[in-house]
Formats: sequence, structure tokens, C-alpha cells
Amino acid sequence: MYILSVIRNRCSCVVGTSRTNIISKSWSSSFLFPKNELYVRTVRAQQRIKQATECPSKFYADGQYLVLDIKKDLVLVNEKRTNDNLHTLLWRPYSDFTSSGFNVTEDAVFLSINDDEKTQFAVPLSSSTEKHADLETKFNGRFVPLRKSLFTLSIAESVVVSQSYSLLQWKRRFNFCPSCGGCLTQHVVGAQKVCSSCNETHYPNITPVGIVLVTNEDHSKALLVRQPMFPAGLYTCIAGFVEVGESIEENIRREVAEEVGLAVHKLDYFGSQHWAIPGSRLMVACIATVHDEEVDIGCDELEDAKWFTPQQVLDAVERVTSQSTKVIMSDPSQLWVPPRGAIAHNVIKYWLKKYHSM
Repeated sequence: MYILSVIRNRCSCVVGTSRTNIISKSWSSSFLFPKNELYVRTVRAQQRIKQATECPSKFYADGQYLVLDIKKDLVLVNEKRTNDNLHTLLWRPYSDFTSSGFNVTEDAVFLSINDDEKTQFAVPLSSSTEKHADLETKFNGRFVPLRKSLFTLSIAESVVVSQSYSLLQWKRRFNFCPSCGGCLTQHVVGAQKVCSSCNETHYPNITPVGIVLVTNEDHSKALLVRQPMFPAGLYTCIAGFVEVGESIEENIRREVAEEVGLAVHKLDYFGSQHWAIPGSRLMVACIATVHDEEVDIGCDELEDAKWFTPQQVLDAVERVTSQSTKVIMSDPSQLWVPPRGAIAHNVIKYWLKKYHSM
């Protein structure tokens, strides 16, 4: 076990000026601890790694690596799909990168410690790495569009891709201090940067976005919208960026009023999701109830907004889960919603299950 071996070998990393064990107590097997205690220990271990200014080479040597091309928005996945027709991420050991032009200790970013107690990293392609085709052959995988992968991976793995892409893009683009213009120095594992001039510490940014499924009072209808840029037949939930000074509740109330001219009188929180494309976003999803049902589109962003029955919504969900996007788009008359992997898809399914047992 990775963390256990770190403890047994007394590996430590430097945090500030003191040397601190990655996990303060050792144990012979994770089976001896309840899952919640193991979780706490793992999270604290991850935090120590993120804050480290020096890390033992063992962290890298025993780690697992996910390869992304952040300039072309591609991620490396296993060649074969699962029985559910899902992609799976291709994790490779450190030894695979010693002769492929990668500089893991300089370019990789730390992601997490997995259930097998292995450190996981994301590493980008560079001009010195091997070509796509060569890496696909060497690693027995293939590069797929990153945006597509968010819908064709499991929810857990799509979160990993989203995290990886956002951290690697931040590391590549954010190089100068917004306060004084000084050069930023990268922390070892990519969790923060420090200004070499004013010593200010900077962390990856994330932008909050409210997303909402609007329903009428008896939940007999759901309001879905589409933008002009959407593929034919695609409708989704209302969404918009949180403005300065707004809470999520205020953001959603404003967005619904702006876009479809309806006043929200009840709001229920559903859940949240990190989304990396086109930038690092935190999607916060809710279900909003309105009294009035007369829609008045009030912005150029929307092409259409319609009320749909539960059966229509269910048909749209089943269509997108049972057919490929290519097949769906071949018939522009058919309604469909965002695929699995998107929080809009999940909040729609939740509404169907909770209020209509569908």
C-alpha cells in the first residue's frame, strides 16, 4: 500500500520549515479503521502533499499518471470500452514516462490518493514528448476529445478529467502576480503558486454558475431552454454566472427572470459539479418552482423556451442514454437533453424520479 509504505519508511515532506509525517499514525491495514476515519486520514494526507515545498521522489515513482494534451483538449483513455459502452481512464506508472520525453516532476500536477493508496497525477504532453500515435501504441490507449470524455466516462472519472484539465491549464497560463506583476513560482505538485516579488500566494480559480430546472407548482411540467448554438433538438436547464455580491439563490432568481420572465417563489438545492470546459466552473444545481407559466424570452442568448410534460422529458432522457449523439442529431425533430455526466442531465432525472416515479 502506498501510504502505508510511506509511513513504514518514515517518508516525509517539508511544509514550511518543519518536517512532518504525511500521516501522523500508522496502521497495519485500512480494514482496521471505519471508512469515515480512513477518509479523514486520506484527505489530510492529500492536503500535506498539496502544501509541500519538497516531496520525496517516491511520491512520483510510485504514482499513477493520466496523460492530457491541454493544447488540443484531448485525454488518453483505454482502447476498449466497458460493457456499458463507457470509456475508462488510462493510468500509467512512472516508469512509462522516463523515456517518452515527459518531465513528470516539473510538469505533473497532483490530483489525489486513490482507494489503493496510490498517488495520482495528471501530466501534459509537450513539444518534446512522443507523437499521439506513438503514445497510443505504447500505452495501448487512444486520445479522445476531452469534452466528449466528460459524457462517455463514468461520473467519478469525468470529475478526474475535469480536475486534471483545470489544474494543468491554470499551471500553464497563470504565471504572473495580479498584485505586482512579479513572476510566480510553482509549488511542487501544482496546488499553488507564490510571487517571487511580493510573496503573495495564489490558488487555482473557479467560477460559480447557477443552473436550474424550472417547474410549475404541481410539477406537471418542466421548462427547458435552448440557445442558437445548440445542436438541433437539444434543450437544457437555465444557467448563468453568479455576479459579484450574489448568492446562488439570488443568481438563480435573477437568471430565471432575465431569460424567461418568470418569478421564482420556491427553490430547492440539488447538488453541484465541477466543469472544466471552457473554463473551471462550479455548477450549482437547483429546482425552482414558479406560479406563472407564461414564458417571455428576454435575452438574445435564448432561441426558445418550452414547457414539457414528464413523458416528453423521460423520452428525451431515454433517447440520450440509449442512442449515440450522431444518431440523435440525425433527426432534428426529436427532443433530447444533455448526456449523462452533465449535472443538467442528473437534475432532470431527479425531478422525474421524485415527482413522477419515472
